[in-house]
Amino acid sequence: MRTTFRALVVAAAVAVACPVVPAFAHDGHNHGASHVGTPDSGHYDTVDAMPHKYYYKAAADGAAYEAELKSYLAVSQIRHLYHSAAYGWKYADYYSPKISPEERNAINEKHQRSEDGCYTAKGRTSIALLKYEGNEEARKLDTSKIGFDIATTEKAIELLKADSARLEKERDAKKAANEIDDATVKLYNSRMSIIGDALKRLPDVLKALKANEPVHEYDAFSVVDWGIKDGFVKCEKGESDDNTCHDLYNPNGRGERKSYKGHPLSQAAKSLTVTQGDISKSVEENKPGFVTDATANKATLLTAFGEIKPPAASQPTSAPATSSSQAPSSSAPASTTSQPPSSAKPEPTPAPSDRNKTIAIVLGVLAGLGALFGLIAVAVRQFFPQLLANLKF
Repeated sequence: MRTTFRALVVAAAVAVACPVVPAFAHDGHNHGASHVGTPDSGHYDTVDAMPHKYYYKAAADGAAYEAELKSYLAVSQIRHLYHSAAYGWKYADYYSPKISPEERNAINEKHQRSEDGCYTAKGRTSIALLKYEGNEEARKLDTSKIGFDIATTEKAIELLKADSARLEKERDAKKAANEIDDATVKLYNSRMSIIGDALKRLPDVLKALKANEPVHEYDAFSVVDWGIKDGFVKCEKGESDDNTCHDLYNPNGRGERKSYKGHPLSQAAKSLTVTQGDISKSVEENKPGFVTDATANKATLLTAFGEIKPPAASQPTSAPATSSSQAPSSSAPASTTSQPPSSAKPEPTPAPSDRNKTIAIVLGVLAGLGALFGLIAVAVRQFFPQLLANLKF
């Protein structure tokens, strides 16, 4: 009888303290790494932060913002590849005596435009990452307007500065408390570097927008090859051999040898259409082909990752700067009539993960109660006959 009693006590404790709750798979890498399943290329270093691995902590409803994050990450990855190729070309040929001053200026301009596009894309990726982590202010922004709309760009800069400071403080506190390993510290550093690159460019974009000057970006989803020497692009893609790439990047023969296996890219990034840009043309002259290819890229990313969740209400808006040399973003919505007014407070729709958690908790409680009632029934059957037999009237 004592054995039976002990078993019943254990069963009761398990039923009440540990109700049956289904497991919810969310991301698989809840605190960092890559969102696109790209292969590791730890040996492959680039002069600026590679948008590949970074620290993050997914919000409970982060899955609703995953399509946006992965879409902007894909654009950022391929823009980074072209910036790396442009950088390598600039410093391989820039100081060559065989290069004329005119050619040197052209190389410098092509590199600068590649870098500008790379860094702006990192800003959009970083805002999308904040949305994924549950930042309510970031979720109010239309990410596609960053770099085109003054108010949106201002707010993005503000959020990125605050996030960089938060990450640094959080990293240092965890490191001091011995709560994170070196690999996690590197993930923190990578994310902060990505934000740092974004903040090298976005303030200049904001200044240009306010002055109604061109920024030579056409759409948040465009990827531009500004005429980078093809051999450097092939090396960054991993489509050449190490000896050829070494000689190309190190014409003086003194550079350190490394493996050129290409950037870690998602399949979606590899599928994006790259537009050939011409630095001799104005924004308006370049625009038609860029917009067409950006539209194709949106369709590619939609197929790969699904719809991007619309921004929350009360996002900052301002009229985008336009002139004969500055094209408005084709990715910005034509109107905002579908957005509820800022004074309205619609009842929020619970995210799927929240509903699932609620159902799980209810089922767990019911399961616990069922087990408890079963325990009572067993106890009655076990002890009640003996109790009657021992009673004396």
